[in-house]
Amino acid sequence: DLELGKIETNGPVTFAQQAFQQTKRLLNFSVQANGNISFGFESFYNSNVRSITLNTNGAVNFSQQSFQECRQLNSLNILSTSDVSFGFQSFLNSQIHQLGVTSPDRAKSGALLLDSISSTITFGKQSFGSCNELTTVNVNTKSNVNVQPNSFQNSQSLSNVIIKSSG
Repeated sequence: DLELGKIETNGPVTFAQQAFQQTKRLLNFSVQANGNISFGFESFYNSNVRSITLNTNGAVNFSQQSFQECRQLNSLNILSTSDVSFGFQSFLNSQIHQLGVTSPDRAKSGALLLDSISSTITFGKQSFGSCNELTTVNVNTKSNVNVQPNSFQNSQSLSNVIIKSSG
């Protein structure tokens, strides 16, 4: 039974292509890394994961369709002082409720917050398309924010988007 998964490492973490695709019993997982965290193509496609917590001083990258069709996903919380990139259709048709990305030294619930001047938050094309349970996106950063075309297309419950960037 894989109801809770936890990874702690002093290096990077990579979830390879289709590594946990259609996994039904891994409901909650967390990663604590001193390096980049990367999710490969369809790495969690159509899985039943409900809660994800990522904590790193490196970049976080969600590749194409990495969490597409995750209909049980309630929360994604990322603590990172580096780049955060949501790739093409990375969460398409997922029913994520809450998205939070914060800097470890500044806690702001539900906000996207990066301290490093050179960091960028990127929402790729259709990255959160058709996420019908997503209601609020709050971006707060000292650096760059890149929202590509159709990033939130057809996310019918999305009613509040706040982007604050001093970069």
